[in-house]
Amino acid sequence: MAADLTRCVFPKGLMNGHCVDCPVDTLYEYVPSYSDQIVGTGFWKKTITKDESYHRCVKDCPPKYPYISSNRKCARGCSGNNVQRGNKKYCRDENTNNGYCNVNDCPVQEYKCYFLQCFTECPAFTVIYNNSCVIECFDDKPFIVNGECVEQCPEGYVLDNGVCQMTCSSGRYLFNKTCVDKCPWNKEYVDDGICVSECPLPKLYQIKVCVKNCSESFALDGRKCMTKCPSGHFKHQQKCVKTCPEFTFEENQNCVINCSSGFFQVDNQCVSTCPHDYYVKESSKTCVKRCDGVKFYKNNNVFCLNECPNKTVEVNSTCISHCPKRQPFLHGKSCFSKCPDLFRFVEKKTGLDNSLTYVCVDKCTKYSASISNLCVDACSLGEVLYEEICQEQCPNSDPYKVHLPANSIEDGFDISMSFNVTSQINAFAVCATECPSNFVMDNGECYVNCPSANRNMIFNSTCLPHCPEKYPLIIIEDNKNVCTNHCVKLRFQQTCLDQCPNSHSAIHEGECIRCSELGMYEQNQKCVNECNFVRFENRCYNKCPQNATYIHNKTCVKACPSNASTIDEQYREGYNHLVCTDKCSSDKFISGHNCVTSCPASKRLPFNGTCMACHEVGKYDDGSNCVDECPDLHHAFRCISNYCPNDLAIFNKTCVADCPVTAPIKIGIGWSSQSPYKCIESCEKGRFLYKNRCVYSCENPQQFIFNNSCVEKCPQDAQLISEHRNYDDVKVYCVSQCKETEFLFNFTCVEKCPDGYYSNGQRCMQGCPTNNPYKYDKRCVQSCQSLRVGMNCYDHCPHRTYQYNKTCVQNCPLNKPFKYNDKCVDVCPFFLIKKTCFEHCPSGLMGYNRKCFLQCPEKAKYRYKWRCFIKCPNNTIFISMTSTCSDSCPRGKLKYQQNCYDQCPMQAPYNFKGECVVSCDGYLYGLECYKQCPPRLFVYKEKCIPKCPEKASFVLSRNCVTSCPFVHDDHHNCMNKCPENTYPDGKRCKNGCPPSLPFKDYIYKSKCIEKCERNQLATENNRCILSSECSGFIYYSWCFQKCPSNIYLLRSGDKKYCKSLIPVYIMIGILSFFVITAISFGIRVFYHCNKLRRGVIKNRVQPGDNGDPTEEVNLLQMEETCS
Repeated sequence: MAADLTRCVFPKGLMNGHCVDCPVDTLYEYVPSYSDQIVGTGFWKKTITKDESYHRCVKDCPPKYPYISSNRKCARGCSGNNVQRGNKKYCRDENTNNGYCNVNDCPVQEYKCYFLQCFTECPAFTVIYNNSCVIECFDDKPFIVNGECVEQCPEGYVLDNGVCQMTCSSGRYLFNKTCVDKCPWNKEYVDDGICVSECPLPKLYQIKVCVKNCSESFALDGRKCMTKCPSGHFKHQQKCVKTCPEFTFEENQNCVINCSSGFFQVDNQCVSTCPHDYYVKESSKTCVKRCDGVKFYKNNNVFCLNECPNKTVEVNSTCISHCPKRQPFLHGKSCFSKCPDLFRFVEKKTGLDNSLTYVCVDKCTKYSASISNLCVDACSLGEVLYEEICQEQCPNSDPYKVHLPANSIEDGFDISMSFNVTSQINAFAVCATECPSNFVMDNGECYVNCPSANRNMIFNSTCLPHCPEKYPLIIIEDNKNVCTNHCVKLRFQQTCLDQCPNSHSAIHEGECIRCSELGMYEQNQKCVNECNFVRFENRCYNKCPQNATYIHNKTCVKACPSNASTIDEQYREGYNHLVCTDKCSSDKFISGHNCVTSCPASKRLPFNGTCMACHEVGKYDDGSNCVDECPDLHHAFRCISNYCPNDLAIFNKTCVADCPVTAPIKIGIGWSSQSPYKCIESCEKGRFLYKNRCVYSCENPQQFIFNNSCVEKCPQDAQLISEHRNYDDVKVYCVSQCKETEFLFNFTCVEKCPDGYYSNGQRCMQGCPTNNPYKYDKRCVQSCQSLRVGMNCYDHCPHRTYQYNKTCVQNCPLNKPFKYNDKCVDVCPFFLIKKTCFEHCPSGLMGYNRKCFLQCPEKAKYRYKWRCFIKCPNNTIFISMTSTCSDSCPRGKLKYQQNCYDQCPMQAPYNFKGECVVSCDGYLYGLECYKQCPPRLFVYKEKCIPKCPEKASFVLSRNCVTSCPFVHDDHHNCMNKCPENTYPDGKRCKNGCPPSLPFKDYIYKSKCIEKCERNQLATENNRCILSSECSGFIYYSWCFQKCPSNIYLLRSGDKKYCKSLIPVYIMIGILSFFVITAISFGIRVFYHCNKLRRGVIKNRVQPGDNGDPTEEVNLLQMEETCS
């Protein structure tokens, strides 16, 4: 919605019906006002809200807008700092002149100056300062007495919110002649409105206030007024005593004359529960040893009463809620062993505590038992109901015993009885004149269904053990087995069904059969010799059922057998199937009992076709590989970076739960959500010791740091406090003196003085002293170097103020009424718009004779750079179509001597940026002159050419050169070093890896390395791959597509290895040598043994002549050896 320019809004205000600049002795009050207007016609009408709010000139701000801003507007609140002087509130703006004038600005000394206007009295919202009216006093006279700024308050006055008064305002306290909201810590008690370090005698302490007597809700303990007496003491007449005086009683740490409600008197105490073997005497509210009335138990107490309360009965002088077992029947308020004759029926009643009471009544509500006269809601199992009496058998008038289901009357059974039934029947059986039509009969009694499983066949509404021969089939109707001679749909054995059961789901000639009985399998309710996919329990399936999810030999099994215990998940026929196998295919690995295409992260190392965890081979898991050593930290055989998990700490690159004795301190090393701790011997710089831990900050905000430790209180030799703040982190140090760069403020060292205070030396002061009376950049200085506003010094006038002589004003005075470059000037040398001087007219306006026009006047119609001229300036070109003067020709034209040409003349043939020149001070491309050659052109002999010649074929910074200083690529481009994936071969960068680093890294594909990592193989094109990725033959640390010569092939699982035959040949030669040697030795032994046997036999036939017995023994030994 467009703004309503007719409204009277700031900087104007409504006064006496006129919209004017409000006089300086008045304020601007904002008056909100809105109205609804209907716009449009017909269907397109809509209501819009029109803003008619305005400002008006007032003497004082209303309560709704209590703050006076620096531009005299009444505001609801301040965007920056605010200050209160007496009952007036102001928004503080250090950069705004608050109305100060020089003394000689008014001709008569009795007048007061305010914003260069003179008054006999200052406006109500200002104060007097040196014959000037200001909103806020300057620092050389910071205080207010009777509406005038003074250096200090007179004797006998106190300072309250910058105003000198006789006494402090309500709710404020006097401290060092100043009124404060809260007393400081070194004088924290209030005595008659004055802050003191301790209360004078004989006054008492009551919540940091000195009082003559404790308040009514307090009790005196020593000199302290307490809200509650200490343990073991009692409050009596606003004092804490160890024992209550005579004629008073102890009750909840109070001494009372009478016990409170719910308490009972015993000895000198008031208790809520009397002691054991004591009774509560209700009349006197006391605990007594003897009871002469009746006893009544209630709320852990035994009350002594004159008579029993309602809903209780008296038995043996005790009030109880129900009768005892010896006298169980209640009549009136007495218990009997038998009910009176007129009240012979017994009714059971259960209380809220589930207690049972037998009450004597003259008539039962529902039924009565025929023998015991007990009133019942329902007859027992063996009884029948007849004339509202539960009895053992039916009479002759109603001979049939009808067994009923629940709510039989509501279910609509048509039962014929000789007596009337007026309410719902709560019985298992009733007596009737005949069986209902929808009942069956068994052994002369009527039932909804046959009661016996041995007699559950129904024929002619009678229960039989078997169906008759002519009606052998069974049809189930309403859960009853009815005998029939024909099935309408399907037959299963002797039963008629609508569909076949799961056990015999195949259909053959209207009969349900089981295919297994024929040695076949069921598939789509047909019997087949072979299933299309899998089978389970003589049925064919497309997917195994949930109770047998695994496939072995096309059969669904609950678990894989031991000879095929590995599970391979395969996709077929739209389902995922779990197939039992003895080994995985060559493109998969074994992980647990499963075949997987890639090893999981928990067991990432493929080894001989099996996924193994890194720790199983003594290595660490770095998240992608198994390594011998982690680059940073390790925990539970896993490499981790930066921090340990949970509450673990770093010690020797290992995560530990408890720090060792050699490094006992657990220190935090970061702000991560993970546990950033490490074990160290002592705290490093920037951390502090707290409870044997190094912390960034003391955990208790009221603690201080002294000697790199957290302490509860600063020592005597370091009483000053130095705060170091880093964002939200605040550290408080105990120091003996402030640093040279700090200032002392209320016993605290600060980096800069707070708002409202100024530094003088190394102290923060609210006002500057007489030796340094002026304020500059929050410092007290002796004099202003540049500009001065009151007692404030500036280098430049603040925003929206202007320099006038050596001061800053919001509006320039009449003797220098114009604003130019943030200064007040008497003459504008350029263009003037609303008392503001511009060097150039604003955008869209033309300048002529120090005035701005929408278009040039006729006498100066030539336009050049937003100014009007009588003729075009020198070195410019006149464009007749637009009546403008231009520094250049239109597009497509060339400039030469203030004329435009289609092409340059012979005397200036070269085109340089649209201007014809005699010679080219750059590079030529035809007749075009360039400071730098255009893209895709190269410099050669001060000309631009599209391609370098053969004798200078190399390109260096788009210059054609004969050779490169360092290296070049295949396209003759010079460069300082070879790019990635290349290496220097002379001065030429060659693709690939150098001979010293021949292999390509597995992870960083472009990185050249000396050799592949462990568990990696090198391919024939020198690339490193995982051993699990080798689809060819493994030969040492290589992966070949074909084994070298003199090599044999060895398979291990799904891996193929190339093995050299040379060790085999050597072993064959060694084995052959040993075999030949053994055979030769055996032949020799065999030969000597045979020869020896023949000699022994001969000697036995012909003994020797000498008959030496030793010779026979030796022969026997040799014979034994050969045997």
